[in-house]
Amino acid sequence: MKRVRVAVADGDRDQLRRSTGRLAKMEGIDIVASTMSGAELIKCISCGCADVIVTELTLMGVDGIAVLETMQAMRGAVPKAIVVSNMNSDWIVNTAVGLGASYYMIKPVDIALVYSRIRMLTRDVWEELPETDSDVRKSTGEILRRMGISPSMKGYHCLEEAVVLRNEDDTRYRHLTRQLYPKIAERGGVSPECVERAIRTAIASAWDKGALRRFAAETEDAMLLRVKPTAGNMIEKLSVLTKRYASGLN
Repeated sequence: MKRVRVAVADGDRDQLRRSTGRLAKMEGIDIVASTMSGAELIKCISCGCADVIVTELTLMGVDGIAVLETMQAMRGAVPKAIVVSNMNSDWIVNTAVGLGASYYMIKPVDIALVYSRIRMLTRDVWEELPETDSDVRKSTGEILRRMGISPSMKGYHCLEEAVVLRNEDDTRYRHLTRQLYPKIAERGGVSPECVERAIRTAIASAWDKGALRRFAAETEDAMLLRVKPTAGNMIEKLSVLTKRYASGLN
């Protein structure tokens, strides 16, 4: 098995030390940079030293948004980017994702979840991750954002994971509380109860903002226009819509 080269950046010295220390102990991870400086992170990226960067937006000198802008302007291959930040406004999240961040995670976050996302982004290293994961995640993420569920919400990532698992084995992960939630919790380093709560919170937020009904109107979904979906309804709907996206029927 190859090892994944990870660069970690955070303007908080103590947080940087904790994150770097815990990630360094994870299987298959090589920490190639640990810095508080945005300029140092860009230097690491420019020399091709990292496969993945895990960065806060608040850095010394050059902030994380500027780092992402620099990456976007680079030619050739660039590392995958995971943003782990205290900033949770929709504008900041959408800006970071628009500049190429694969995941946006709000502090405090369990480092096991960060590790899980690193594995997903470097699936060629981990044989057990299906080759189709990336396409499923991309399509699911696009749909969730259209529904008004932001990557800054824990429920976004739980719903995304639910669709991936259903895509892997729809029969095995049919039952939510006995099968699906425990598996998502295992991958994310949280409890099944946290998974269920995060999904319900995300759905309620999108419904209360009217974003789900706007999506329903755009897609001519009469049922979604009238009734707030349960967690099971939402996962089922996302699974169907993701398959349509993959077939070019969106």
